[in-house]
Amino acid sequence: MLRDIVSEAYRAVEYDVKYDLLPMSRNVWSIDSKVSEGCLGAKEWFGKRSQNGSVDCIDIINLSFVAFYKVRNFPQGLNYDRLDELRKYTFGNVRGSSSQSTLDAAGLQVDLTRKIELNFLKLNAERFDFAVSFIVAGNYLIKDLFPGKQDEFSYMKKPLLFMPLSMIFMKDKSMVRDKFITGLEVISRNGTYLSILERYYGAGRVPYSVVPEHIRNKMPASGVKSLSE
Repeated sequence: MLRDIVSEAYRAVEYDVKYDLLPMSRNVWSIDSKVSEGCLGAKEWFGKRSQNGSVDCIDIINLSFVAFYKVRNFPQGLNYDRLDELRKYTFGNVRGSSSQSTLDAAGLQVDLTRKIELNFLKLNAERFDFAVSFIVAGNYLIKDLFPGKQDEFSYMKKPLLFMPLSMIFMKDKSMVRDKFITGLEVISRNGTYLSILERYYGAGRVPYSVVPEHIRNKMPASGVKSLSE
């Protein structure tokens, strides 16, 4: 979904881009060493540099990390007020995930896996109580890994944490940054941005909170009205 948005933004300004799939630490290295012109991910990866202005972060989407579970283990669902109330449960998470520092700070028991697919395979095998994932990614993987069994899974409605994902550029990459900003505005205004989200969430099911304010302000009024609460 994120790569779709970035690709369409650059296509709108006729600028060709290529992608390398890298782990989080290598993404940061690729920007610092100027191997890559931009990085798609979380500004938190760059620590203080995202706060002191040495990198530019253009928010693309706001996503929620949630805890998926097997319905038979929690038939009434599960609610909480503070994360530390969940310490008696076990969680699966992907090594290097931007969510891990929040889980560690709450003192939660976490089993780290190499791949998100393995996270959900372990959840299905009941190796832990919850699998941590973005909503759209989790729903996609459950449908793909366990066809016809989607009703056996659900997720806590209260997110574990809320995180914006961004295109990140070093300050000296102003040309490629400005082209992205222009292209993102184009696809926000012409409906392409919303159509990408609807491809994953479904028409009329894209949450209002998922779309950053600066993008909502560029969208047609009809598009904003179609967002769900």
